[in-house]
Amino acid sequence: MKLIDFTRFEPLNRLRTKMGAPLIDWYTEVNWKTLTQDEFLKKLDTGIIENIDPRDLNVDNNGVFELRGQKVLVYIRDQYYDPNYGEPVYKFHLCQCTAFQNAIQNNRINRYVVSRKTDGIFPVNLINRFGGSERVTRELRVCKFCLRKVKYKGYPIKKEQVYLEFNLKEFLSLYGGTNFKIKPIYDDATAPLNVYQKDFRILSNTIRKNKRWRCEMCGRKFETEHKFLQVHHINGDKSDNSENNLKCLCIKCHANEAMHKHLKASPLYRDYLRKFR
Repeated sequence: MKLIDFTRFEPLNRLRTKMGAPLIDWYTEVNWKTLTQDEFLKKLDTGIIENIDPRDLNVDNNGVFELRGQKVLVYIRDQYYDPNYGEPVYKFHLCQCTAFQNAIQNNRINRYVVSRKTDGIFPVNLINRFGGSERVTRELRVCKFCLRKVKYKGYPIKKEQVYLEFNLKEFLSLYGGTNFKIKPIYDDATAPLNVYQKDFRILSNTIRKNKRWRCEMCGRKFETEHKFLQVHHINGDKSDNSENNLKCLCIKCHANEAMHKHLKASPLYRDYLRKFR
């Protein structure tokens, strides 16, 4: 998969120009594997290490994520939101909790990236569902399912107190041991922006035509109502147009897929219900 060069990503560059920010390179090349352990720890603790190879990410016996013997966390860098409802509450994961396992089962593991920052402030790409994106920093909160999984400080006993007083640096110093299980593919620097590729409209039309305008889930045909038939990215990565990641679905079936309930609020979904009720 070809990763996006953010220095040439026009929506972000237009935003930087509007803000008066210089059009400098987004990332600095860092070969973290060549660093000594002391250099690695220093960079890791300041949260500026980039281009971490995710194949080196393990989990310990508690399911807590680990990199080069140090505890790390994972989170979704590309966050979709509807400005009509405001931004969501962002979470990070410490271990293979039930929420993370659901992501694995729904083939959405590629959405997660790796980080080690301990101040709770992380880079996030805000992607407006109506178009446009913005790279910002946001405070992330710990996932409550992770706290339950590792029974952190007796959680769920006094669960609100444990949750609100959670200290990431304290947590990352507590757990040891390594037992490899699974890992995200990208880190927060190398993950491609989770947006449709520029030729996706053409690809979508080709796929729907090859499927003879039939939904692969319910079997309904849309030979004269093309707008109700869509192409779904199974793993949630809109930049991944590999054949086994695409499925032809009507908007009703599409809205029933994991993380797609927002489609039910669209005018197109309401039009579908009126026509096919």
